[in-house]
Amino acid sequence: TYYYFYNPFKSLEDEKLALDEYFLSRYLLKPIMITTVDQLLLTYLQTKEYFIKRFSLQDRILIIDEVHLLSPKMLYFLVGFLKEYTNLFKDIIFMSATFPNFLIEILGKELKIEKDNVMKLSEYYSKDRIRIELINRNFEDMCKKVEELIKAGYKKILIIFNTVIKA
Repeated sequence: TYYYFYNPFKSLEDEKLALDEYFLSRYLLKPIMITTVDQLLLTYLQTKEYFIKRFSLQDRILIIDEVHLLSPKMLYFLVGFLKEYTNLFKDIIFMSATFPNFLIEILGKELKIEKDNVMKLSEYYSKDRIRIELINRNFEDMCKKVEELIKAGYKKILIIFNTVIKA
């Protein structure tokens, strides 16, 4: 029945927007998509509707974050996938705050990544250029703190809230 999803407070326009968003997300059609390695790999197994996602991945920048956390099996599948389909992507970036050297060597050897293309930010930035501060304040105090930092000459400031409501 159709009554299971019925919401009397939503307009038809809201429902259409929600369906559009769902469709764009489901088939990786948004300009920026966040997905899991599993979903990326399933896209190329030719099952169900995953083949629809293939064309949307072409000429994209693929960013694989926290690659060191992948299980050996998942890393094996990912490397095999990338060996076969590297040419689809505009660029591929592996990221990790703690990228072990052995993993850099394995990925470099398997995917033919030259040493010149490996950048460790810990070597690039001096530690005094980055300031991390944990602040537990209300919104007004946070705005004042940001103003102080701007006046002090900070050009880039990243604020991360721990709840959606505060953000």
